[in-house]
Amino acid sequence: MNVLAKPLVLVLLAAALCVAGGCSKSPAPAKVGETVKAGGWELLVEEAVTLKDFQGKAAASGKVWLVSRAVAKNTAATTQTLDPAWFGAGKDYDTWQGTTTLKGLTGTSEVPPGGSANALSAFEVPEGVTEIALLLETPGGAAQVLLN
Repeated sequence: MNVLAKPLVLVLLAAALCVAGGCSKSPAPAKVGETVKAGGWELLVEEAVTLKDFQGKAAASGKVWLVSRAVAKNTAATTQTLDPAWFGAGKDYDTWQGTTTLKGLTGTSEVPPGGSANALSAFEVPEGVTEIALLLETPGGAAQVLLN
């Protein structure tokens, strides 16, 4: 094979792999109702709503509460800790910290293999901003789900 043919073959092979799905952009964020995986966890956001008032607290002027209800399932072979601090909300380079309450756990945030916990997250975000994602950032990986 001559010297010029070898690079051409490599370029054609790379192009064929891309067409077959071997290279692509990072996956688009999931939507409410779709399951995402991150670091030994599956997260299913069941519902997301915007509210002016959440649990008796009014949103600040020009803001709304973006509230999501999700189920986090431990898919690892061992018990894992589910940390509410792993949950956030973001769009592009803007992120918002809020509050995440875990339910369905007995006293601790330890979740046995195959077990799950309910996560209720609330973030005060600018009114009218769309395509905000719930972010789950675990030590073993990250995932995002578009909430609005």
